[in-house]
Amino acid sequence: MNRDPKMHTWTGNRAVRRVLQPERTYVASLGSKAANCHVHWHIAPLPEGVPLHEQQYFALMQENGVIETSVDEMRKYASRLRSALRERGA
Repeated sequence: MNRDPKMHTWTGNRAVRRVLQPERTYVASLGSKAANCHVHWHIAPLPEGVPLHEQQYFALMQENGVIETSVDEMRKYASRLRSALRERGA
């Protein structure tokens, strides 16, 4: 089993792209050595039709809004993502 976190992040990114078919995805590595030394990754899909001035960093800021999704829809996404990851051998 490969333990390279970057490899798993890109595998997750491919699964998100396959399932949600966004215009693009943003992958961010966040963490700090100053506090509790850690790193975590965010994979943020950008839906089609977002105006250019609302893309990139603007699209990642919660204060600019979030896409409302029902619990049932989230469960469907999670199931499809799990399947896509299994197919990739993640």
